[in-house]
Amino acid sequence: VIFTYDSHQDNYLDTQEGKNLPVTHCIENSEGWQLYGKINNLAKNDKKILKNTFGSLELGNYLKDKDYEEITLVGVVSNICVISNAVIVKAALPEATIIIDCKGIASNDPLLQEKAIDLMANLHMKIINNG
Repeated sequence: VIFTYDSHQDNYLDTQEGKNLPVTHCIENSEGWQLYGKINNLAKNDKKILKNTFGSLELGNYLKDKDYEEITLVGVVSNICVISNAVIVKAALPEATIIIDCKGIASNDPLLQEKAIDLMANLHMKIINNG
């Protein structure tokens, strides 16, 4: 299991993302930045990657030397971070089956989520539990 942490600093609103998405969130080491509930304790020995952008180049670099046959992605926001990381994972592991589990993704915009799912399917990702 690999966790990517959406990680921002106090100057978030001055960043490119903050100027276009002016909702302060996931400030590093804040309560809202932590893994939620029991997951935080269960994940203490799992790989964690801090990312200050939608997609994580560090995730791609970590995966590119692995021999995984299958990767399942879950997370939020489906039409921003999930799709960005899915493309990076696909680039790092082009022969792996990339699975998007729709029971584990969410967006504040259902229409954009459906568009993101359609795009990921078009990029040869396997979509499960959609609907």
